[in-house]
Amino acid sequence: MLRRTALVASFLSALSLPALAGDMPDLLAKKYATDPAACNGQKGLEEVDGLVIDKTGVTGVEFSCSFLDFWSDKTGTTALVSCSDDSGITRPDFLSIVDVGNGEIRVQSQNEFIMGTVALNLAPPPAEDGKEESEDSGALNFDYVSGIYALCGAAATGQ
Repeated sequence: MLRRTALVASFLSALSLPALAGDMPDLLAKKYATDPAACNGQKGLEEVDGLVIDKTGVTGVEFSCSFLDFWSDKTGTTALVSCSDDSGITRPDFLSIVDVGNGEIRVQSQNEFIMGTVALNLAPPPAEDGKEESEDSGALNFDYVSGIYALCGAAATGQ
């Protein structure tokens, strides 16, 4: 009896898994960029150090993330992505995507958050009173995908 119950439970769990994942959020039907100059397509990306996010994923110079799945709730969307750069290395990541209003979304990479937290924990402590503090504190900035993305096009400028 216990074996049959476990089998039925695992079957029902497997059936419900696709229901946990969701469709792409509507806001990604539009294009957003970390720098307005990046809205001009690949040419724009080569001229600025900006990223674009839309239904195809996150793209930048020699870098991209492809969307694999989405989970949304009232606070925003979590996206499973596969990211790669010009080195050929591909890595998974989770992105938090939150509509902050005024045509802007906030994107936070879980990998960047973790790397930044580790870097902060490994940084030397602040200088004591009366001692000079080094300009290079040793803390590294891992923000690349993470940031505020503004809506591209006429909708962003109110035209």
